[in-house]
Amino acid sequence: MKKLLPLIFITFLSLPEFNYVSAQDYTLHPVKDNSIFSEGPYSNGKGDYLFAGFTVHGPERRALIKFNLTSIAPNDSVISAELTLYMSKTIADNRTVYLHRILNEWGEGSSDALYEEGAGADATPGSATWDDAFFDSIAWETAGGDYVTDASDSTDVGQVGSYTWNGNGLVIDLNDWLEDSTLNHGWLLRTASSTVSAKRFNSRENSSNPPVLEIQTVKKTPVGISAHDPVPKIKVYPNPSKGKFIIEGPTYNRIISIRIYSLSGKLIKDMQFQNPHSSMFKQSITLEQKGIYIIEINDFLHKNITIY
Repeated sequence: MKKLLPLIFITFLSLPEFNYVSAQDYTLHPVKDNSIFSEGPYSNGKGDYLFAGFTVHGPERRALIKFNLTSIAPNDSVISAELTLYMSKTIADNRTVYLHRILNEWGEGSSDALYEEGAGADATPGSATWDDAFFDSIAWETAGGDYVTDASDSTDVGQVGSYTWNGNGLVIDLNDWLEDSTLNHGWLLRTASSTVSAKRFNSRENSSNPPVLEIQTVKKTPVGISAHDPVPKIKVYPNPSKGKFIIEGPTYNRIISIRIYSLSGKLIKDMQFQNPHSSMFKQSITLEQKGIYIIEINDFLHKNITIY
């Protein structure tokens, strides 16, 4: 199964060139969702429910869900995201439900299971199943769906109620998909427990408490630049990074401090430089945790240059 390494994401912004305006909130609903069933070519693309986990008899279910991001304005950058699903039935106690980024496109189809829907329905052409992304024409590379091994987020799901996934992994996924919409194949939900763990969630077809994705973004907008105030030629690379990146700038920037913050505002690193730089400034930095970071730079020409 394919695996992506943890990444550090930094969106470059220097204040003499761009500024951030107030945050924009978006509420999105799925454009498609489905469930796949390990015991056969079954699907439930038009049913009222999604399923994730292992049943009392042993077979496993996994849920697939995708959102269309085209309503988000150009040049917006996601700074927070929260997926909310309503869990409407279970016989299991607390189980961790993992949210994984899907790597290949899949079909919703027209299958509509009967009664409580837990057994699924016979797959129709184009439906996602355990073996096929599109029944009966395109198979998954790996049975059970093609997804990133490292979860984007997880949450413990107990008894009936609403549950949310809101980790930095969702922010990273969404910003990737905004940059390249061909990468947006949505998320897969599963449990890791092989004991009874099945959870039934309301689908987008359900008139009561369907899935909701709430996103907050900020936008970059040009601002004026003085002719006597040269634009700082500061670079940050590689971006995205696998944990280690470099901040580099020419002599005239004369950087005196670099501060790195988490999105929540927590100070991660505070570096002070006492002497003016006689040549190209170059500083290597390592961050151990994946995520999105804000970098504040002070130099003798521009105060509070921000890399966001």
